[in-house]
Amino acid sequence: MINPAVIGLNSSVQSQGLKLDVRDWLDMGSENWSKVPDEIKAAAYQAAKFSGWTDDGLKVLMLKEFGTRVEEQDVSFVLETLKELANKYPVEIEENNNAK
Repeated sequence: MINPAVIGLNSSVQSQGLKLDVRDWLDMGSENWSKVPDEIKAAAYQAAKFSGWTDDGLKVLMLKEFGTRVEEQDVSFVLETLKELANKYPVEIEENNNAK
């Protein structure tokens, strides 16, 4: 069963037009990590932050979802990398105000 937090994070990122799965931009050990351009990883990270995700929340999700092959220092490295990319490739996040 898919973790509801993963579904929510995917929705936050995909609402910005980024057709990615969490592993594509958050899991350095996935086969797709190297295929995703840095600009897209940066946009996904910024979309997650805009929607309310904190680095601590992302860290917990990563440690839980990516299993025993990642350790806290790996997760911290990925988050620092994403922060650097976000600074290098800032994007404008669109608010989805579909509520009536």
